[in-house]
Amino acid sequence: MWALRLAAVAVTGAVVLVGCGTDSKVDAGGFTAGDLKAATVALGLLAQTSVWNAASEVTDTNGNLPTSCSFHIATAKPLMFELFITWAPDSAHGAAPNRRYAWLQAVIGPAGLKSGYFFHVGYTSTLQALASHYGQAYERPAEKCLIEETGTFALVPAD
Repeated sequence: MWALRLAAVAVTGAVVLVGCGTDSKVDAGGFTAGDLKAATVALGLLAQTSVWNAASEVTDTNGNLPTSCSFHIATAKPLMFELFITWAPDSAHGAAPNRRYAWLQAVIGPAGLKSGYFFHVGYTSTLQALASHYGQAYERPAEKCLIEETGTFALVPAD
């Protein structure tokens, strides 16, 4: 069952994604408090697009929850985030044996949805082919994330 945790952040149009330069404390994922705040805003914007719908559809089609969800700082200046979610067929937990590996990638930057926004969903038949799409999605700084039933995404901050 999907996690139910946060309400959507109502944000429109462009957003200024700025991590606070005075934040010196970094969590285990490599995010500062300012990064976490900017990431929450960015995820709120992505939830207002077809990114959440696509993630929900892949979850429903594959018949199981994502195997990973990462929200990565792709660049610090300008602050750009990458959302990367993967699914693997798991017949032991109810997925049909003909299901494929899937991934979703979305990038959002300082102009929000107005410029620099990118989104892609892909499917492949092998784990090795799926891994070829990872890029830097799991490199620090990165936080785990969730797809929520409420139509939002949420961060799972590192300890």
